[in-house]
Amino acid sequence: MLTKGVPFPEELQLNHDLVGIDDANTRKTTRLPGQPTIRVDDHAGLWRHLERELYLSDLEKMAPKLWLMSMQSSANISALHRQTVKNRRLIITEDPELHLVWVADRIFIKPLPPYLLSHAFWVCYFQTGGCTAANCKLSDNEHVLQKQRIIPSALGFLRTYNHLIKYETDFHIAKEAHLIPPNITWIDFSDFMSSVATAVQDADVCERYTYGELRLSRLNFYSKFFLHKFYFRRRHSQYGSYFAQFFAPLLFVLGMFSVVLSAMQVITASDPLLQNQPTWDKFWQFCTWFSMLSLVMVMLISFVLILLFSYRFINEWYHAITDRIRRTMAVKTKAMTSVV
Repeated sequence: MLTKGVPFPEELQLNHDLVGIDDANTRKTTRLPGQPTIRVDDHAGLWRHLERELYLSDLEKMAPKLWLMSMQSSANISALHRQTVKNRRLIITEDPELHLVWVADRIFIKPLPPYLLSHAFWVCYFQTGGCTAANCKLSDNEHVLQKQRIIPSALGFLRTYNHLIKYETDFHIAKEAHLIPPNITWIDFSDFMSSVATAVQDADVCERYTYGELRLSRLNFYSKFFLHKFYFRRRHSQYGSYFAQFFAPLLFVLGMFSVVLSAMQVITASDPLLQNQPTWDKFWQFCTWFSMLSLVMVMLISFVLILLFSYRFINEWYHAITDRIRRTMAVKTKAMTSVV
């Protein structure tokens, strides 16, 4: 459990731009690292920016039901080199809701803001009672609520990079994709993330970050029920690309019907041929046999596809429910043990 409010010691910080921020004169000329339009002495503006950058309003609403869509494990995140192996393109996004959301051959990743690598930033703004910025009123209810929303999101977001960057190969991929600041070395980053991984536990992060990667298609589907929105995030910006996704399954269904109708037509058309030309008996038998075989093959393929879909559907639900029951029982057991 994180008790000090800062997930890494000062000597391991990777950004030094806010050193001396506790001095009033320094605050007047200092900007938020990575965000030159945000002044650190503009308390209200800075917290609004942090809420936009880190808080996950929609996913937090869906969080109690995310177990329906993904395995509840914060480690369910493939490293950057594994994303390449899975043939996924890294898509940079500044939308925190899309961080670690994937669809087809793409996965969305939010770059690591430099200010989260600053020890002075965590002490000044996130540490309990540690706000030293001008006109900072810790008694302000709005500010307290903002901290309660943002800090768990910031901790969870920061911890995801421990899973995304596991090897030096991942580190270089992250640098090339501009996911991390360019002036960081692999050794310094490894020490930093080791401290974060040790300090931050699931109890410290928001519920969304107790999960790893999320599938956009499932978020879009369940958003109709849990968010009362038609979609979580729009996948298609044009009508053409939207309707194109239906072409393949539609052509498959039409092809199956075409085979069935053609087979039935051959069977019905071959009877008059046999009556008028008895010498065509062998050909009639072949047509009938081949038509029946085509019908059986279509039925067999349809049955196998339905069986595969049912197996995957039931298997996913089975694992989701059993994992949920296991976690619920573990929480109850831990609660009973602590009471005793």
